[in-house]
Amino acid sequence: MPTRIIIQAGQPITATQTLELLPIHSTGDPTACRRLIHPDTSIPPLVYAVGGRCHNPPQTLNLDLDVLLKRQTTVVRTLGSTRIVDYTDALEDAIVTEIWPGSDGAWSMSATMWRNLYNYYRNPPDPTVGNYVIWEPRDKTTKRFQVQIVSLTPNDFTIEEFLSRGGGVLQTVTGGLEPTSSGFISSEVRLEMRIVAEIA
Repeated sequence: MPTRIIIQAGQPITATQTLELLPIHSTGDPTACRRLIHPDTSIPPLVYAVGGRCHNPPQTLNLDLDVLLKRQTTVVRTLGSTRIVDYTDALEDAIVTEIWPGSDGAWSMSATMWRNLYNYYRNPPDPTVGNYVIWEPRDKTTKRFQVQIVSLTPNDFTIEEFLSRGGGVLQTVTGGLEPTSSGFISSEVRLEMRIVAEIA
C-alpha cells in the first residue's frame, strides 16, 4: 500500500496507514449460487443459476470476502501545520455492483434470469417498515446482507432510458437489450445494490 508524503515547510511528513485484513473465516463456497430473497413471499427467491448451474457474475465491484469500504482522506491546513483527516465509509455507504459482461459472441445471462432481476427491480420493498431484499453472495462469503436495488442497467442504459427508446423488457433496440433466438441476452448487464446492513 503506498505511503503518502506531504511537503510542509521543506520537511517530509509520513502518514502511516493501518491495514484492516479481511477475515478468512468468512470465505464462501466458490461452487455456490448467489441468491436474492424478497420480503414479499409472492416473489420467489432468485437463485443465480441457468439450467441448474450457477451463473454468478464474473465481476463484482466492492466485494471480496466481505464488503469493501472506501477510505476517505483529506489534507487540511491549520494555523500551525498540515494534518490528514481520514475516515472509512460506513457499511450503509457501500454500493456493490454485479456485472455480467456480454458481447455479440457471448451471452451475459438467460432471458429468464433477466426477467427475474427486472421483477426485483420494479418491486422494491418498503424500507419505511424495515423491509429489504436479502442478498447472499454465497460464492464469496458466508455473510448475508439487506440491500436496496439502486439500478439495473442493460448495456449502459438505465431501465428507464431503455424503455424510453421504445423497447419492451426483451425487445431488440439499437444499443439496448438484445436477446438471442436461443433465449439468452448478449448485452452487458449491471445490478447495483446499496448495502443497508449485515444480517445473521
